[in-house]
Amino acid sequence: MCGIMLHSGSRHFGNIVGQYFNKIAHELNDRWFSEVPSEWNLPFLPVDTDEGQRYLAWMQLCMDFAYENRAIMLSKVKDIFVKHITKYTGIVPEFSGEINCHHNYAAQENHFGRNVWVHRKGAIRAREGDMGIIPGAMGSYSYIVRGKGNPDSFMSSSHGAGRAYSRTAALDKFSVESVMVDLKAQDVVLAKNNKSDVAEESRFAYKDIGDVMANQTDLTEPVKRLFTVGVIKG
Repeated sequence: MCGIMLHSGSRHFGNIVGQYFNKIAHELNDRWFSEVPSEWNLPFLPVDTDEGQRYLAWMQLCMDFAYENRAIMLSKVKDIFVKHITKYTGIVPEFSGEINCHHNYAAQENHFGRNVWVHRKGAIRAREGDMGIIPGAMGSYSYIVRGKGNPDSFMSSSHGAGRAYSRTAALDKFSVESVMVDLKAQDVVLAKNNKSDVAEESRFAYKDIGDVMANQTDLTEPVKRLFTVGVIKG
């Protein structure tokens, strides 16, 4: 049993949309004399305003783009697997259990008897029965999970291990050589043209995925545990 895991969002589209509406929100909050300090960079747009509705529509477009983007990328990767595995082994691989889930978005949902907006940043939806992906890092384990629908978490769980070091700190802390040596010791193949920033994704730059999973047993049920054997990075 093996798995293919693909990680991609809206490929900067969402970031551009967010920056655009964040600027509008700052301007309006200054006009409204908002009590939220500007330096916190937490301006708001009421959902019943034209600007708020436009933002929600654009956010949904970005989410739909991200979903389709992952679906198309995965389809192409599967085609490549079938082509080469069939060529060298004579076996035609079969795929099942495809999961495509968002991990950075907002959605209006009903919790505790009220309609509320839930922002899942670094989190996935984990309603009862929802299938999700909780990745570790290069050279560590990742998990396929089934949600338990815990109401206290707004039916969410972590999206991954979470960083112990920021990308910048990881580049300072770990050398390219140390990361490559670690991957080689675990028989993990890395395909990446420019390896100068590979330390950003060192497994030591992340928290221990085992600890993370142990701390959210009330949120998800592990279905499969996958160990990294190959990584392709753009």
